[in-house]
Amino acid sequence: MRASHILVKKLSLADELLNRIKGGEDFGKIAKEYSECPSKKRGGDLGEFGRGQMVKPFEDAAFIQEINAIGPVVETPFGYHIIQVLEHNQPKTRSLSEAKDDIVNDIQQKKLQEDAAKYIAQLKSKAHIVYAESIAPAMK
Repeated sequence: MRASHILVKKLSLADELLNRIKGGEDFGKIAKEYSECPSKKRGGDLGEFGRGQMVKPFEDAAFIQEINAIGPVVETPFGYHIIQVLEHNQPKTRSLSEAKDDIVNDIQQKKLQEDAAKYIAQLKSKAHIVYAESIAPAMK
């Protein structure tokens, strides 16, 4: 599917923006002005995604929503979303050549994350942190 969204931290702002959109204001313009997601640069457009790629409350709401409809505000750990579904696409199987770049990118990202975690663990093992008594963390 393909969807756009507006992400904000306050429910009251999400409700206000939803009312403005339902009142006829342009979704993309409001996304560019108010959304706290990097997708705001594209008017909130998240591009295509499939099941399992978004947090569950967002995904559940988006996949039952009609095309071009503006759904109710959805709460996730990231904040409050206003979702507009742009397309529902039929699932399809991609050939290896079509998927190759995505597969390589996924493997590279996982390797970078693993390397960063190892590096941070190594730094922590060598670190010697001394706290002033007034701010020392409680030891268990």
